[in-house]
Order: sequence, then structure tokens, then C-alpha cells
Amino acid sequence: MKPPSSRLGPWTLAILLLIVAAGRPAWGQIEIDDDQDPNAQAQRMQIQNGFMVGEENFDLWVFGNVRSGTEFRRRIDALLTLQIEDIDRSCKLTEDQKRKLLLAGRGDVKRFFDRVEEKRRKFLLVRNDQNKFNQVFQEIRPLQLVVNTGLFSETSLFRKTIQRTLDASQMTNYEKAQLERKQFRYRAKVDLAVAMIGDTAGLGVEQRRQLVKLILDETKPPAKFGQYDYHVVLYRLSRLPEPKVRAIVDNDIQYRLLNQQLMQSKGLGPFLKSNGLLGDDETGEVGEPPMPRGVRVRVLQ
Repeated sequence: MKPPSSRLGPWTLAILLLIVAAGRPAWGQIEIDDDQDPNAQAQRMQIQNGFMVGEENFDLWVFGNVRSGTEFRRRIDALLTLQIEDIDRSCKLTEDQKRKLLLAGRGDVKRFFDRVEEKRRKFLLVRNDQNKFNQVFQEIRPLQLVVNTGLFSETSLFRKTIQRTLDASQMTNYEKAQLERKQFRYRAKVDLAVAMIGDTAGLGVEQRRQLVKLILDETKPPAKFGQYDYHVVLYRLSRLPEPKVRAIVDNDIQYRLLNQQLMQSKGLGPFLKSNGLLGDDETGEVGEPPMPRGVRVRVLQ
């Protein structure tokens, strides 16, 4: 996450870099210019032990590259409209069904932003208290997950309303369209991931084609897509039987280069699972592990 230099001072930038590097917040002192800020003395008294987190960081942590709640809401509203139009194309919705889906989706949006504002209020109360702040920072994580994977998940009001509102024939068409869309998107993610690892390992065109086919034949699309799709694909590839991969990549040098990349992503299994990107049968490790240090994360859109 790279904050805009026009909004963040050098200390704030340093804070964000430390967060990315260490997987948890680390802080420095904030200096206040008494000449430029008439409230400087009051602000100094509010800072406990030289610890304070800039208010602008909250939106950066929650919304990531979107950067602000206003922009995220605009995108979500547009996405809701597109999803209803897409369902209408395959299911021929009535006006009453469209209205119910729209209200349910807006309910999900409102519920999410109510959670955001609740955490924002807590953040503002403790942003100059390091002990209390660390706890609130952990509470922000579920909001980040929603931003990365989408508001309209299986547990959303929108999805539940689909189940209650569509008749049997419409539901069949909806599920068929959803499966086709998910398979198409997964194929695109697999193609892109294999192209990237193929460049590093020096795989030929036929090897890449066979590797794509192996992944698609032996794995299934994820329940939801997100910014770590590249690592989900590689994690799944790393769990396939080695002989099947060696049958495609029989060159020792190529396989060693490929395996180096697979081992990095395999170590992300607990992290991917904690973010809801793996099925229950895909890793036996549980918990809320941080991103392993030293792993360079590729973000695929």
C-alpha cells in the first residue's frame, strides 16, 4: 500500500513502511510546529509517550488502494447495480424482485459502513495510546477482508435475498451463470499466474499449456476472489502430487526455479486460509497468522 506523498508526512510514511515490513504497527514521534499550529501545545499534551497515529491512516488501512470510504461506496453502489442487471439477464427478474435485491444490497452497504464508523470512533479515541491502539488495529482487519473480497458474500443480505426471492427456474439459471462466470475468471487467473511463473522458470509454450490444464483439472475455483489470487493458484499447484508436475517440467533447472516460487506461496497457506481464500480441506493450519516476512506479494486484478 503506497500512500500519496501529498497527504502524508515523512513520519507517517515511515510508519506505514514499518507496518508492511513487520506485519504490525510500529511508531515514531510526531513533531508539531508551534508557529504553524496554534493548537500545538494542546496536541502535545494529548500525546502519551511520544505516540500518535495520524487520523488519515484509518481510511488507508481500511480501504487500501481505493483510499477513501467515499470512493469505495461509489464503486460498491455501481457494482450492486451491475450485479442486479447481470442477474436480470439470466433470470428475467420482475420489478418487485429487482426492488428487493436493491434494498438488500443497500442494507449490506449500510451495515458495512456502520461497522467502519464504529471502528473509526474507537480509533480516534485510542490513536495516541499505543496499548489500546494495537487492539483496535486488529479489529480493523475484518474490514480490510470485506474490502478485498467483496460485500456481497454468501452470508450477505443480498445473497440471502436471492435465495428467498428467485423461483426454482430462476435459481437454476442463476447458479449456472454464476458457475460459468467463476470458471471463466479462474481460468484467467490461472493463465496469468502460469505466465508469470513460466517467465521466471523458463517454461516453454507447451509446458505452460499443460500446467494450466493440470491446475484446472485438479483444482476448483475459489469461493471468492481477491487480491491474493496469484498465491492461491500457486498454493494449490504446490499441493498437487510432485510426479504430475515433474511429468510436465522434467528439466531439473526449470523445476528447481519453479519449486522455489511454489515453496514461497505454500508458506502462505495459513495466511490465505485466515482471509477466507482456501477451503477447509486445503490446509490443516488455523489461526490468524501474519504475512510471512520476506515474501513478495503479487496482486492480480
